[in-house]
Amino acid sequence: MKKLETQTTLMPVYRLTGNDILGLDKALKHIEDKAKIEMPELNKAVFNDENFDAEKIILSCQQMPLMSEKRLVVVKNVAKIKDADLKKLEEYCKAPALETILVFQEIVGQNVFAKLSAEKVLCNKLSEGELSQIIESKFKESGKSISLGAVALLIDFCGSDQMRIRNELSKLLYAGKDEITESDIKKMVKKSDEYSVFEITSALSSGNGDKAITLMKKMLETMEFPVILGLISAHYRRVLYAGLAEGTNAEIAKHLGVKEFAISKAKGIAKNLSPAKILKISNLILDVDYDIKSGKMNAENAMYYLVFQIISITKGEEK
Repeated sequence: MKKLETQTTLMPVYRLTGNDILGLDKALKHIEDKAKIEMPELNKAVFNDENFDAEKIILSCQQMPLMSEKRLVVVKNVAKIKDADLKKLEEYCKAPALETILVFQEIVGQNVFAKLSAEKVLCNKLSEGELSQIIESKFKESGKSISLGAVALLIDFCGSDQMRIRNELSKLLYAGKDEITESDIKKMVKKSDEYSVFEITSALSSGNGDKAITLMKKMLETMEFPVILGLISAHYRRVLYAGLAEGTNAEIAKHLGVKEFAISKAKGIAKNLSPAKILKISNLILDVDYDIKSGKMNAENAMYYLVFQIISITKGEEK
């Protein structure tokens, strides 16, 4: 995003990519504001998975702007396209219309347009230090304070999501308290799904069955079992990678597209589990998923069965 903000002249083709949804939208708005698109109903076109058509996108880019210096064409939320369509867009990007700004917007994992000739703008989530500064400055501006522990917990509960943090800040700043503590965060801020998974996998890895059952009960109250299984499965894959990969937390986090705190927590769990046990847990999750979908097990009972089995594997008691 900083790269985009320092440009004095807009490029004809951009690819906005990253794991920060708020940052991606801000980058797109920055381009639109800087381009000073007049009469957007005539000079702006948006394409996505539902109306994607390479030829129509190119034709839209080749239209002359009406009563505006520039025309804006946005392509976003496209999961997959044909090779023939990608080649058509490649040819256009090599010699784009100078009166049009074409923007491809993709979150991490969507690399449909990665090979196109475009100015890449990375929009990743802010570091924990940057998020801490934002939180503390907001409280300072309001004449209030927040403890360091509360700042860290707020970031963890929100999964380092800048949009969620900003939304929660509005609630905390108008709570009628001069200082926000960790206790206030626990009472007022809803934990992200990712944080809930960290909690339950930490309990499982330490063999704390009572805590794991309590956490699973809470998760089942707000989440469907396929979501819980998917999150737990992804987490153990991350634990396996974090335990085996070489490099700093920052390097591993960048490779996996997650925050450093996620790798730090994953490494902590990996210390208590061998790769063989993590693979057994991963296979167990697949088996439980199959048993639920095939009707062999009741979904809720299956989730508690999963908890007991993971603890058994962790302790080396599995049969």
